Amino acid sequence: MGEFLIIFFLSFIPRILFLFFGQSSITHDEADFFLNGFILNKTGTDFLNQKIFTVSGILTSTGGIPVYINGFLYNFFEKNIIFSRLPYVLLSIFTPVFFYYFLKKITNNKEIPFISFLIMNFSSWFSFMSTQGAIEQIPSLFFLIGGYYFYIIKNKLLNILSFIFLFLSFHSYMGIKIIFPLYIFLILITKFFLEKKSINLKLISKILLKTIIISVIFFLPLLKNKNYINTRASDTLIFLNKNIIENKVWYQRLTFEGPIIIKKIYSNKITIIAQEFIDKYLDVFNLKNLFLIGDNHPIYGSTVGLFYLWLLPFFILGIINLLKNIKQKGNKIIFIITIISPISSAVNIQPTTIALRSFPIIFAYSYIIALGIVYLKKILKIKKISIYFFILILFSFINFFYYYQSRIKTINSEQWHLGEKKLFEKILKEEPQSKKIYIVNNEPKETFMLFAFYHLNDA
Repeated sequence: MGEFLIIFFLSFIPRILFLFFGQSSITHDEADFFLNGFILNKTGTDFLNQKIFTVSGILTSTGGIPVYINGFLYNFFEKNIIFSRLPYVLLSIFTPVFFYYFLKKITNNKEIPFISFLIMNFSSWFSFMSTQGAIEQIPSLFFLIGGYYFYIIKNKLLNILSFIFLFLSFHSYMGIKIIFPLYIFLILITKFFLEKKSINLKLISKILLKTIIISVIFFLPLLKNKNYINTRASDTLIFLNKNIIENKVWYQRLTFEGPIIIKKIYSNKITIIAQEFIDKYLDVFNLKNLFLIGDNHPIYGSTVGLFYLWLLPFFILGIINLLKNIKQKGNKIIFIITIISPISSAVNIQPTTIALRSFPIIFAYSYIIALGIVYLKKILKIKKISIYFFILILFSFINFFYYYQSRIKTINSEQWHLGEKKLFEKILKEEPQSKKIYIVNNEPKETFMLFAFYHLNDA
């Protein structure tokens, strides 16, 4: 119990800090599921007039679980930014906690899980996520819980608990759906690693069959919103967006000198999709983004890496250690997560967003850095390295928090639509009869949605 309280407290402090001292305005995505939850709470149905749903959304299709969470908690809290973000922050407190226990289970070790926990918990990456109601953290948390209980529960009937958490994970975030079957396969095969069973073709076939059955069960509820999802999929998935792919094909052919048959060989839908996929897949491993400038998305970039720069040498050492000891069960699992996670970014037509679409890879990277630290400990024979590392990572976090307050909040304010919030505050203070105020915007739906949130909430 004492161990849990320490881990929980260490996770609680940074989450609450960034909740109260994060951005004072909201993003379009936040307004979407905040308002949708508010509508559900007041009317009993979501924006799409659904009472029971796994897919919802105002601007575009989103997972239904966050809407239910918001709708339920609006019964107990005031309607403002802090309390709208609170349920997501509370859930995110448990993400590093279950990450620690998940690693303890698959490694039978305490030092590596604790260092991995510290790296993730105090990273700028996870801190950025704590500044907003980030739905990307919810599926990761439910996935960790589902996987953890699947490993520790011996009774097959009680594995229904794991199934429920994995179901919640799947229906929390649209971006994770396309690769979720791979994660299910990972959980199932990990069970056999932990039980030290030999892997053979018959066993692989059995795991694949279970993966298909579970995936079909998870995907079935989506048929209710088939048209809504198809619209989102065709807009975002690289292999379904015909307009963008065809434009790139014709552009390459027009700028290519040679016979038409050669043009078609070099430039066609398959080559373009392959180029886009590989480019975005490899971008998730970009060390410059990870340790220097941050994510491609401005909200998670702004001159600071997703991990602190001084961790880079340990990351390289960790990769060496991981590959040298790839047969260890914990290393195998982390290696598979590292390979799977970038796919969700790679299949998306939009610019790579590591922090969001490939969020689960933060677990793998944190573990790899921890491997590097432990590897250095063995080489230099340093005792109590966890204590020294804790002091260093805490100092780095305090430095980052100060930098965030003094600079990042200002240069990122446009991405958080702070100007629109100030405009709406002015409008709401004016007497409606006294003057007419005209707002010209090329995205009126988003603007009206933000206005509705600030009008309905004491923000």
